[in-house]
Amino acid sequence: MHPAFRLFPLWLSSSIFSSTNMSFRLPQFLGLVCLMWLCQKVIGDRLGLWKSWLFGFSIGTIPLLWHVGTLAEQSIWSAFIWVLLLLSI
Repeated sequence: MHPAFRLFPLWLSSSIFSSTNMSFRLPQFLGLVCLMWLCQKVIGDRLGLWKSWLFGFSIGTIPLLWHVGTLAEQSIWSAFIWVLLLLSI
């Protein structure tokens, strides 16, 4: 039904931290951080350090904007402000 080891990170984190929201979101967050770091390292030689960090942050905030874009709340504005703050630092 599932590909091999698809649920392994969820099982591992829920075994360590029990069955909580944080334990199920931790593997996703760590995967996103690793993706941001990998994008920063790959593009770092071409763009330089500052622009590669901005590129990594912009790649990392795409899932956040997808999630917040489907909500019908004012939190989308806080997400945009947060992204602009991260990109301006």
